[in-house]
Amino acid sequence: MSENILELTTNLSFYHSTAYRFMRFRDCTYNEDTDTLSAVFLYESDLHDRVEALRPKLEEAFIAEVEQEIGKGTTFIFEYERSYIDEILLQLQLKSFLSTSFAVLGGLNDEDVLVTVTDDGYSASISIPSQCIDYVKSHKLWIEWKQILRAHHFATFTFHFHEKAVDDTPVDLSQFDVVDMPTGPRVDKTMPVGNIEYYLGVPIKERPIRIQYLRVTAEDQVIAGKIKFLKQREFTKKTEDGDETKTFWTFVLDDGKDRTQCVFFPNQNSFKKFEKLTEDTAVALIGTNTERNGSISFRVRGVSLAMLK
Repeated sequence: MSENILELTTNLSFYHSTAYRFMRFRDCTYNEDTDTLSAVFLYESDLHDRVEALRPKLEEAFIAEVEQEIGKGTTFIFEYERSYIDEILLQLQLKSFLSTSFAVLGGLNDEDVLVTVTDDGYSASISIPSQCIDYVKSHKLWIEWKQILRAHHFATFTFHFHEKAVDDTPVDLSQFDVVDMPTGPRVDKTMPVGNIEYYLGVPIKERPIRIQYLRVTAEDQVIAGKIKFLKQREFTKKTEDGDETKTFWTFVLDDGKDRTQCVFFPNQNSFKKFEKLTEDTAVALIGTNTERNGSISFRVRGVSLAMLK
């Protein structure tokens, strides 16, 4: 039943109406036990002020067409997510995706991934070793990631790969004392911080690591840096008691070398405290680095104030 519902909802005829060209069906889930269908729609960022006006007709058309196929009696729940992208977020997503998906690239710096805004949308210039260009461009992961990106945003994206210059300057080994040289490289993954003071959410009991060493699959990782591009956002959830609007924050954490996109969903106890945080506040965060629809973000579970060294 759930597979049939998903196939049905992705091919509804009312989507072709010009009234909904800036709204897009994302996905849905069907609960057979409660006969409940939850549908999620994406909408263009600039459409934010018009969403409430468009919702009644869209939902009415959606329900009417679905009920033609499955009959009446199903409870419908609608959620709306604002589709937002800018050059900073696109750069972060590109760096995170390429670095975590292709170990052969050896990590990417900000200068390796440059994003500019054009009249048509966004243009990304990606510099990687020449021998990796064809491999990445033809890889299934890269093709799927581009499809997901375009499916979840209303902008146009173009990607240009360039050969990355390699520093092949010979190293003078005579400056090293062979006796004192270590047998293998020792990498310090920790972020240099001073005092860490608990602020909200889950307490932090370990030293932060640098952002570049975040793993997608690990939970309760700790990172530190300064808050950048802090934005308060909202999404609306339709419930049996009416529309419920919830607030969350997105921001970028900058540790001085790398950046990562972060998201925080507050509860009643943490809302007012997080609201007091401002741009460039130095913090340590505990949370989970997650991947959803091709985008990687750090979902914050706790915040502590930190002194960066």
